[in-house]
Amino acid sequence: MKNSNKNIYIYDLNNSWINTNNTSKSSLLETSNLIENNNNEFIDDKHIIAIDTYINLEKTYDYYKNKFNRNSIDNKGMNVEGFIHFGEKYVCADWIEDLGSILFGGDEIYSSHMSKSLDIVGHEFSHGVTHKESNLKYENESGALNESFSDIIGVGIKGKNFQLVKTAVHQILMEMQ
Repeated sequence: MKNSNKNIYIYDLNNSWINTNNTSKSSLLETSNLIENNNNEFIDDKHIIAIDTYINLEKTYDYYKNKFNRNSIDNKGMNVEGFIHFGEKYVCADWIEDLGSILFGGDEIYSSHMSKSLDIVGHEFSHGVTHKESNLKYENESGALNESFSDIIGVGIKGKNFQLVKTAVHQILMEMQ
């Protein structure tokens, strides 16, 4: 799936496990497939997860654009790339700075797909924004600041309550009230 106007792209890793510390962007793209469905029948799980991912990345993109007049993650129109089906039974979502991408794990057995939750998507997108703006090292106090910024924006984008990650894992991981 893609939106060329906002540079949002959704790829399927087909449950491939990739060593994110030792791979290149081109290798990641070669391992995945851009989600496509030419007949517009998005009825299977792969397409439903792709739609959730796309909608939540677009809502996050729009939040940053409307609230902060920001042009994507780097404020220069950077591609926003979401990769679904990362690994098998990998219940996590990660901003991978070296790849400039968000990887979403999870499945319908162990948890709902992580990209189903707007707050998770906003949280991971915000890690990219924080890195591009501050270049904080992701360790110790600066790592904690990075996490807290992402938590706050993730919850702010959702705007309904102060509970982070309720939808994806069927439990509240953080209460921020």
